[in-house]
Amino acid sequence: MAYRNPAFLPTNRVAVAGASAISVLTGAAFAAANPKERLIDGRISRNAKAASAGAWEIGVDLGSSISCNRVVVPVGHNLSGATVQVYTYTAFGPPTGSVQRASVVAGAGAIDISFAAVASRYWSLYVPTVTLAWELPEWILGTYAQTSTGVVSTWGVSIEEPVLVAPFPTREATVLEAAARRTLSLGHRALAGADLAIYDDVIALGRSRAFLHWPVDDSLASPLLVKLEGRPTRDQDSPNPRGTGPTYRVELEMLEQAT
Repeated sequence: MAYRNPAFLPTNRVAVAGASAISVLTGAAFAAANPKERLIDGRISRNAKAASAGAWEIGVDLGSSISCNRVVVPVGHNLSGATVQVYTYTAFGPPTGSVQRASVVAGAGAIDISFAAVASRYWSLYVPTVTLAWELPEWILGTYAQTSTGVVSTWGVSIEEPVLVAPFPTREATVLEAAARRTLSLGHRALAGADLAIYDDVIALGRSRAFLHWPVDDSLASPLLVKLEGRPTRDQDSPNPRGTGPTYRVELEMLEQAT
């Protein structure tokens, strides 16, 4: 394990643009039973899928030029061993002015593609290999933001396993209601400026929208797709706010999205 400052990708620009902004540029259409809406539903157990095998490129029109520096496909895809490329375009239909921003060979875990920040309205994800009908649980595009100051005072991870227990006179029966998943707790103090703004963006998501988190412990496979759990807090913690300016302590609890 090595320590790293917490990092987040709060806003998925593909989800903000909506399913109507997603189109197939190269290859088969989306399978009727696995439509493009599944790319942005925040659930990694429901994959969008190409209707047939072959090279596949999907594009999204963000509506305006937006700066991004990260593309992530969470665990649950079938792209292991395939080359995955990120492009920007001048326009779609027909595609013109394409520029490759990044290219990686995918592993079995989350596909985490970083590149220098660039502003564009038109983005695509391209898998040129012809082996399979490709499946993706989510397509996440946005801006990776890592904190650089403050002190992480608490951090932990526990396992949540929702179980229904039915007691009987001589025994008890248990039923697993959902897959086991991790709960991550994070306390970060002495925050101000840009780092505090990162947490403000995360807290503003509320409990309904999923986001990406790169935990303090880099031995955990990451990024993790999580949602806020419980009530996040943002409290003033500076001993002398009049003299040094206010700083803040943020505490989050995050629930891994395993299904």
